[in-house]
Amino acid sequence: MDNIIIDKIIENIEKVIIGKRKIIELVIIALLA
Repeated sequence: MDNIIIDKIIENIEKVIIGKRKIIELVIIALLA
């Protein structure tokens, strides 16, 4: 098992989740504004 590959996949998933959260936050701010 290559832990390096798994770590990279996890990092990419975390980046996607963070990106989606930021987009959702911007949408909420836009709706409230």
